[in-house]
Amino acid sequence: MTPKSILTAATAILVLALAPLSHAGYINGDVTVDGTFSKLPDVGSSSIVSNLGFIDVDRSATIELGTATGWFASLGADAAARANNINLDPLQPIHFTYTVGDFTFLANHLSNLVRSTPSCTDNACTDALTFDISGVVSGPGFSTTAFTGTWSAVGSCAAHDNKCISNVTGSWSVLLDPPVADAAVPEPGSVALLGLAFSMLGLMLRRRKA
Repeated sequence: MTPKSILTAATAILVLALAPLSHAGYINGDVTVDGTFSKLPDVGSSSIVSNLGFIDVDRSATIELGTATGWFASLGADAAARANNINLDPLQPIHFTYTVGDFTFLANHLSNLVRSTPSCTDNACTDALTFDISGVVSGPGFSTTAFTGTWSAVGSCAAHDNKCISNVTGSWSVLLDPPVADAAVPEPGSVALLGLAFSMLGLMLRRRKA
């Protein structure tokens, strides 16, 4: 190979090696996702969301772009979010996901479950449900990263004699919070490409000296 062809090949390999490093490393920042329920208890009691054992949600959710930070701050207005149902049965494993743009949050642990006591006035009742979640988040070009989050919901209804009689509604929100990013670490494949590129550059320099 001529010195020029060696330089061209080495440059191409170097570009390929460095390209993955633009995203290599852990995911950081936080993002809030909001949604609604696809099923809530019928009228006849004062409890709306506080006693839910199975959380049946609308799959389509909304990303609160104004509060997104870190990698999530680059999400555009066209980015979509998807949610899944949550089974709060303590005898069942915790396993549900949120998709936010190209990122997928898999929750596999739930703690600090708080069910509020319904509060009623002459014509309305409200209640709430909150818990913490944790798991892992993944995205194209990133290392799988641990995350924590806080899930909360509020319910309301028109009521009479401390019982819902109509307009049973509810909404939920979840804050998803991966940790601060660690320094980007080249993956083994990238390290190998870098070594090859520098070897070719060294060969070219030796041939020039010869």
